[in-house]
Amino acid sequence: MTPRALLCVSLLFLSALAQADSLDDAQKILDTSEAKAAFQKAVRDLPRGARHAEALGQLIMLESESAEKKLLLKQFVETYPDHERVIQHRWDLYHICLGDYSYSEASRIILPLLERKESRERALAALAVVSLELGKVEEGMAYLDSFFHENNTSGLIPRMLLCRAELQLMQGNAERAKKDYEEILAKYAQNPLAAAAHLALSEIAGNTGNIPEARTHLDALIAAFPNSFEASLARGRRNALPGETKQTREVRVWEVQLAAFFAPKQAETFVSQLAAKGYVSFVDEAMENGRKQYSVRMGYFRTRNDAERVMQELAAKGYPGFIRTRTVRVAEDALD
Repeated sequence: MTPRALLCVSLLFLSALAQADSLDDAQKILDTSEAKAAFQKAVRDLPRGARHAEALGQLIMLESESAEKKLLLKQFVETYPDHERVIQHRWDLYHICLGDYSYSEASRIILPLLERKESRERALAALAVVSLELGKVEEGMAYLDSFFHENNTSGLIPRMLLCRAELQLMQGNAERAKKDYEEILAKYAQNPLAAAAHLALSEIAGNTGNIPEARTHLDALIAAFPNSFEASLARGRRNALPGETKQTREVRVWEVQLAAFFAPKQAETFVSQLAAKGYVSFVDEAMENGRKQYSVRMGYFRTRNDAERVMQELAAKGYPGFIRTRTVRVAEDALD
C-alpha cells in the first residue's frame, strides 16, 4: 500500500479509536464505507504486487454486496493465480456463482483446482455437482469415476452417491440409481442426505406401482428428519398417495397456501422459517407455464372452518395466505 493510502487507513483507525470504548469497537467503526473507499483507492493506485494483493484482499473482506464481491474475487483470482489465498477465493467465488445459478462460470472457476493436490478431492465433487445442474451426464459421471477411484474414505462420499444416483436417473437407469440410494441408507442413515435418498426411493417405488414401499420410505423420512425440506415434500406426497384399493375413498380437503416459488431453495427457506415458529408445512410440486413451481401449504383440513382458523392465526403472525380446496383419494384413516 502506498504511504498515502496507508496513512489514510491509519487515520481512519485513529479516528475510530477516539470514538470507541475498545479496539473491537474501533474495528467495527473502521469497517465502513470510509474504509472501503480507502482500499478502493489503494487498489486503483497501486501496481500489481504484494501490497496491491493485500489491499484487494482487504476490500473483498469489507464488501458485503454479492455482485461487487464477485467482481473483486474474479479480479483477484485472475491477477494472482499463485497467491496463497487464491484457493479460498476461488471457493468463495464458486459459492457466489452457485447462488446466482451461474453453473458454467462456477465450473470454470473450480477447474484449475483439479491440478492442486490439496483441493483435488473437493474440486472433483464440486465439478460433478455442477455437471448435474447443467445436465452434462457423461461429464459428471467422469468426475465421479475419478472421485470414487481416488477417495474411499472421504466425508463427501454420501453427497457423491446422491449425485451419481441423480445422474443415473437422467440416463434412465433407475435400478443403478436405486442401489446408490440404498447404499446411502445402509451406510449413512443419520446423514441428512438420507432424507433425499428416502424421497427418491419413494418416487421410484411409486413409479413402478409399489405404493406400500413408497409409503414406507415417506414415513421413514418424516420420522427420521421431521424438520427437513424433504419431509415437507414427503408430507404432500404421502397425502396424495392412493391407499389400498378396498380402504380408499375420495375426500374433499382444504389447505392454506402461504407462498409459491420457482426456486426450490426459496421454498426450503420458507418451510424452515415456518418450522422455527412451530408450524409444519409441506411443499406441493406442479408445472406452471412450463416451469416447476413449489407451493408451500399447510393442511389437509377436514373443514373449511379449520383452514380459516389456521389462516387467520398465520396472518396475525405475519404469514398471510389463502385457502385452496381439492378432492383427494386417501386411505380411510389418513385424515383421522
